[in-house]
Amino acid sequence: MTATKIPHEHATDAGLDQALAPFIDRFVREDKRTKAQTLLAKREWADLMALIDTRRGRPLTPGDGSLDPWHQVRGVFLIGRDAYALTTEEAMKLRTTGVTLFVSYGATFAVSHDHHGSPILLT
Repeated sequence: MTATKIPHEHATDAGLDQALAPFIDRFVREDKRTKAQTLLAKREWADLMALIDTRRGRPLTPGDGSLDPWHQVRGVFLIGRDAYALTTEEAMKLRTTGVTLFVSYGATFAVSHDHHGSPILLT
């Protein structure tokens, strides 16, 4: 599913919990949270995208500087059925195909990308 090999460590279960539990509470529509938890347990990241409350987001233009203050923030990068631990900057530099989701630890922000349009910055 990736166009390049991701040279980063796989996210730990503790890291996934630290990012994804608050992500569900903050960015998933309330009536869809139980389903989101089920999808996360199965590592079905792409199906999670339809449950995100996009009213909390805005289009992100790569290179526009809006992520600059958060470049060194660590989180999890979800692609296919894999999860990696890396910084925002590292995640945004990866050339990938398919649906991706970067969630900062604590879910202060996230970047979703379905590759049909601009990435969405969720805050």
